[in-house]
Amino acid sequence: MRRNPGAKMNFIGIDLGTTSIKAAVFDETGRRLALRSVEYTLDTGTPGFVEFPAGWYVDIRRELIDSLAAEYPVAALAVDSQGETLVLADGEGTPLCPAVNWTDIRAVTEAGMIEEKFGRRRVYEVTGQPEITGGWPASKLLWFGRNRPDIFSRTKKIFLLEDWIIYKLCGAFVSEPTLQSSTIYFDIRRRCWWDEMLDFIGVSRSMLPEIVPCGSIVGKYNGILVVTGALDQIAGSLGGRGRVAGEP
Repeated sequence: MRRNPGAKMNFIGIDLGTTSIKAAVFDETGRRLALRSVEYTLDTGTPGFVEFPAGWYVDIRRELIDSLAAEYPVAALAVDSQGETLVLADGEGTPLCPAVNWTDIRAVTEAGMIEEKFGRRRVYEVTGQPEITGGWPASKLLWFGRNRPDIFSRTKKIFLLEDWIIYKLCGAFVSEPTLQSSTIYFDIRRRCWWDEMLDFIGVSRSMLPEIVPCGSIVGKYNGILVVTGALDQIAGSLGGRGRVAGEP
């Protein structure tokens, strides 16, 4: 987007929450100019399962962005999202099943298998997560391999929700460390995939996105720069002026 000398630029922030999607426009000073939101209901019809059509996230997100960009000149946008929600897709990025929400607990048995294999201490040392639950993506991916091989065998791309939206916005298959920190297959110290866990759950690195820093420009959507965001809890902490000791 070309910038006229002296013109102020605006930015869109998108929050992919558990029960609603929100999008807001801010100016360069941080002043909010507009806010839009859409609520939705998750499918809990099967005990332990919590799902939602992955394509709906894309449709409503485009509607929110397009309506705001039609009213305000927008230079860039970024997405923060809930953690752990999975989208399994084929090589073209087409979802193979509904998005699996972070509150879904179908993979309790698989969580136990991971704990038996690695132990809580080892998982904590590598991933920073003190518990091994059925909610973590590693547990759910192991569940798909054991219970839905028809889906898992066709899976070529594994997205978390922020990754999925960015992919549909600009075609970049990328993610950032804060979002991956609760998958329990991401090494938080080395900032790369934990190969031992990937081998155990049957996932190859080629199925996972490239890791880039938060705040990276990864593409464009209708002339608007698309920027990686953060896990919603991290973004909320920064929005509340939270900082790590020693940081400016």
